[in-house]
Amino acid sequence: MTPLRGPTTGGTVVNIFGTKFNHARDPICIFGGYTVDAKFFGPSHLQCVSPPFPRAQETTLTIKYRKDRFHAGVKVFTYFEIPTIDTIDP
Repeated sequence: MTPLRGPTTGGTVVNIFGTKFNHARDPICIFGGYTVDAKFFGPSHLQCVSPPFPRAQETTLTIKYRKDRFHAGVKVFTYFEIPTIDTIDP
């Protein structure tokens, strides 16, 4: 899986590599309880876009088929806060 981290604002394109992914079974990604659709690139490659997350922390990324109760794999994805600049002083 790459990348392993992204901002809490979401929008990180995450590539998941494995074996025997099945497009017909409607794969999804679950980031700590937030479900997003997975884009199927082939039996060894899925892609998901991380959803916004309420706080910076490590969370599980679960790959699952929508109609199955069993999951295809679990990895750790880390959300981080984007730094903000309040002022710049010469």
